[in-house]
This record gives sequence, C-alpha cells and structure tokens, in this order.
Amino acid sequence: MSYKITALLIAATLGISACNNGTPEQTSVVPATDSATASTPTVASTPVVAEIKSSDGAVSFTPNGDFADKLSDAAFGADKNTTLLQYDESRNLTLSVVASGKVKGTAEDFFGSLKKNIEADKTVSNAQIDKAANNQIAYRFTHPEADGKPAANESCITAVSADGVIHTACATSTDLSADELKDVVANSLKFN
Repeated sequence: MSYKITALLIAATLGISACNNGTPEQTSVVPATDSATASTPTVASTPVVAEIKSSDGAVSFTPNGDFADKLSDAAFGADKNTTLLQYDESRNLTLSVVASGKVKGTAEDFFGSLKKNIEADKTVSNAQIDKAANNQIAYRFTHPEADGKPAANESCITAVSADGVIHTACATSTDLSADELKDVVANSLKFN
C-alpha cells in the first residue's frame, strides 16, 4: 500500500525547486572478522550488511529488515524528486528520501516555515515536531484512515546540507507506531 509522501506536499507549498533523480547505488560493507573465529573450522559467518545510497549520494541507508528497492515501481508513486525508495513488506514499511532543491533564505527560516506548514496541515493528525538542531528537524504524524486506506504513521527528518540542499527522509507504516518509525529513521539513515 502506498501513501503520498506528505513531505513532498509540504515542500511544494514552500516553493522549493526540484533536484535530479536516478537509481540508488548499492555498496557492501563487510564486517570485521574476529581472529578467534578465524581459526575455528566452519563457523557460520555474519551476513554482509548492504548500505544503500540515495541516487544523489546525499543519504545512506543501512537496512534493518527485508527491504526491496521500489524506486522504479510505479505503484509506489515515486517522482523525479525521490532519490531513494525502499519497502519492507513484513512490516508494511516504506522508507523514502526526497530531494527538494535549495533552501531560500536561512535553514532556520526554512525549518520555521516547515513547522508551521505541518501544524496547519489538516490531512494529518497527532503531529509532533522536535526542535531543529544540527541543520535537521525531526517530526512525526498520522495519516488518518481515508478513501479505504487504513491509518498510517509517518516519521521524517528534514536536513539542510552545508550548501543549502534540502533532503527529507521518511518512514511510513500502518503496522508500526510513530515512535518505532522515529527509531527506524534515526538509526538506519545518515545524511552525508
């Protein structure tokens, strides 16, 4: 099940320009080996953890579940601003990254406008917005049940890079709470 990425709507209302799109780049990170287990015959190895980068390289995602790439899957509604789109069917969990162009003015002003837009958005409920810090702001909300779709929780982090480029990473699920999604975003994503 796909939900429109609310961050896109909010960013569009702020009049932010679009960025490039492409396919995610995947890089393998091999865990370090323990010298004690190296001498032990036939020890089960730790699986390789794959780090997935957004198509523009601005965000790295380390999956903590069974995620599949959905960037080119039309059913998931990615557009030219979506730089990463992953889905974990077992938790009905969609993780997306959207590039929204460059901030106009200061990051603080942008975060203030974003906060006001989230608070004014009548299509979501239970909005919780953290204080902006380190050029990032985290927020959570619920998409109410509508049009035959069940209620879904969403947790996002919007970051402004040193050169003013805006990226929003969101995790959305009908099965996980907003706080669980907050942990997914905070612990599996890194803004490069």
